[in-house]
Amino acid sequence: PYIGIEVSTAYDSDTLKALGFPAGAVVSSVTSDSPAEKAGLKRADIITSFNGKSVDGYEKFRSLLSSCKPDETVPIEIYRSGQTYKTTITIGTNNQVD
Repeated sequence: PYIGIEVSTAYDSDTLKALGFPAGAVVSSVTSDSPAEKAGLKRADIITSFNGKSVDGYEKFRSLLSSCKPDETVPIEIYRSGQTYKTTITIGTNNQVD
């Protein structure tokens, strides 16, 4: 399963909460023309929910993504600039290591 983002391992839920943000997985980069870009994700977004499940950090996000199948469309919630946004993302495939 592939959506075309890099997720930062520098921010755990405690660090994010201490900085005044919700727990989640912080997007460090988005690949051009990827499922994530098509869904509107941007660098510095915090993924707080993926496929209906709460995300409290990098490991949880990776686990939820790995349980998805290519071409599956899943709901995703992101926190950006003080607002929470809901959208869907269609899981792709990538033969490279993500």
